[in-house]
Amino acid sequence: MNRDLCDNIGLAYQIRLQSGEGWSDFIYRASCENGYTRTGIVLDLLGKTSGKSPTHLGLAGETFDAGRAIEVFGKLTKEEVRSVLNPPTRTSGTHVSFFGREVRKKTFFETYRRVAPTSLRENCYQKAIWSVRGITFDPKTHEELLVQCPRCSRPLSFAKSIGVELCAECFSKRVKVDFRDYPQKLIDVDDGEALKLATDLIDPEVPAPCLQLDLVPRDLRELGAGALFELIMSMAKFESFCFADQSRTSEIGIRLTTPSPTQLAKAARAVITWPKGFSNYCEEMRFLYEQRTSRKLSVEGNRQSVRHPITQILAPLDGAVRQIVSAGFYNERQQALFGSISGSTLGSAALVPLSDTVDVLQTKLGRTGLRRAYAISTLTREGQARVEPYVAKFVIATSSRPVRDFSTRMGIPTPFIVDLFARNVIEVLDADIEQHLGRSATAPSQKLDVRVTQNAVNEVAPVDALPLIDVLAILSRRRVNCLAAAMSPILSVRLPIWVLPGTLPLMARLRVRDFAMVSHLLQGEAETAGFCDMPADVRSASTILGLSKASVLLLRRGEFLPSNPTLGDVFSFREAFVSSSEVQRRLRIAGEVRDITHVNKELASIGLDKIGAKRRRQSIALRERVAVEAYYGKRLAARV
Repeated sequence: MNRDLCDNIGLAYQIRLQSGEGWSDFIYRASCENGYTRTGIVLDLLGKTSGKSPTHLGLAGETFDAGRAIEVFGKLTKEEVRSVLNPPTRTSGTHVSFFGREVRKKTFFETYRRVAPTSLRENCYQKAIWSVRGITFDPKTHEELLVQCPRCSRPLSFAKSIGVELCAECFSKRVKVDFRDYPQKLIDVDDGEALKLATDLIDPEVPAPCLQLDLVPRDLRELGAGALFELIMSMAKFESFCFADQSRTSEIGIRLTTPSPTQLAKAARAVITWPKGFSNYCEEMRFLYEQRTSRKLSVEGNRQSVRHPITQILAPLDGAVRQIVSAGFYNERQQALFGSISGSTLGSAALVPLSDTVDVLQTKLGRTGLRRAYAISTLTREGQARVEPYVAKFVIATSSRPVRDFSTRMGIPTPFIVDLFARNVIEVLDADIEQHLGRSATAPSQKLDVRVTQNAVNEVAPVDALPLIDVLAILSRRRVNCLAAAMSPILSVRLPIWVLPGTLPLMARLRVRDFAMVSHLLQGEAETAGFCDMPADVRSASTILGLSKASVLLLRRGEFLPSNPTLGDVFSFREAFVSSSEVQRRLRIAGEVRDITHVNKELASIGLDKIGAKRRRQSIALRERVAVEAYYGKRLAARV
């Protein structure tokens, strides 16, 4: 068309914008009503090139001169033009406004025209919501949308304009196909409330300021209607993908991931019941996804782990939305997991066999720290068995990063922490696990290191004071939590201690001189069921044996300790062997001061065989405990 004419000629037949009609729909209807066979002619009148796609996707983000649009269409106002345009909402151009909702342009619109025959029979214009990807029905009539011509099976085009209700392809062959004569079946959905919420979020006939989002939890409501719809649609598409038959090809206008109305309502209900409902929904999707993927992998002959589908559900969404939704999901998932583990300690079911428990407790924590927790939960669920309360609390505590950080900072091994929580020694480290720790009272408000320092003797440590951690190790004979025995008396000033300055972990800086009180406390400490089943890392073994971490590593490299020992294994090793440093300290506690060289010479003179390991400048030598203690007799401080 001549550009000069375009600048001076409006449409001969002027039409009004209808409720729910989009910009592409309006341009298409105007072209049809004015007898143009190509929608591009109207776009040319509006100042756009004829090659511009007249679809919603093609026009989204484009700028139009409101004054020129009024001149072309005649009966439009500037407010109406602005209301139906899809201007970009971000400088990147990835998002546009759809009747006041921000949506992602690339994944929101369908590229084909779709119609609802019954609605066309009542009012012969097409609605914008029919072009929203994933919506396969008319929200008002609940009639399924017609996505291709019932006669020629060609997709319905925005480019060729004969009539909103007519097939342009058939018309070009002198065959009139009126879509109004082909009513589609009505959808059957049980959860109409949830489905209505999903469609209302982006329905142009429901103004954005009038949206009722009372059903949506406050955490998600702040995301906005467009982001909420995209979340629901992504969930529903994933379920559709899980059920899709991979062997069939997609029909024109129908994607393999196009969700059914039931799937859409189900996803919306999961959002309404956030966070628990959403978490349960994702776990169900994981089961479906694993079934689908296992079929595919078995055909291909592959064996590989399947990632949780939450990552794929959230992948198309904005970063801010992903962050909020994933945080809520993982928190709810974690709480459900911890509740399952806590519940596995109750009931009359038999205990999980010790060997199975030990194997599971050796499971690595993984990136999120939850791998061991999932392993123990699976073990109890599949075996319909229960675990010791100490095991459950340990698994929950070690799944928490704040607890693990506390363990490192304080120098308290994680297996020893459980009793400290139960005795209310430690402050709240992680609110998410508090209810599962079995505290005896309200948690203290001050940090443990602050309270220990406040109750310590405010003087320089005397020469005869020894490291508390070493004294507890060498005076303990039984398999007890020695740190739990000492911490409460320290905080109540029953056991005087000194705190050395420095940057070492707190436990490495504590000194004690009242050895009789330490023996008394250890003697009164009861053994805890499940404590010895805990995995012994290097810090745990160092605490029990009274040796440095370097010495423990030498013992493990020399295979004197198992590669993955339990606390029970370390206790057994302690009862079998004794180090020269332990002999020196027990002599000192008993009042006999000897340097380590003298002790080594004396032990060498006995003629006992020794075991040990050496690496570069580091070495460790141990001898049989029974023989050494028989030689020294009462010269050594007694173990209790």
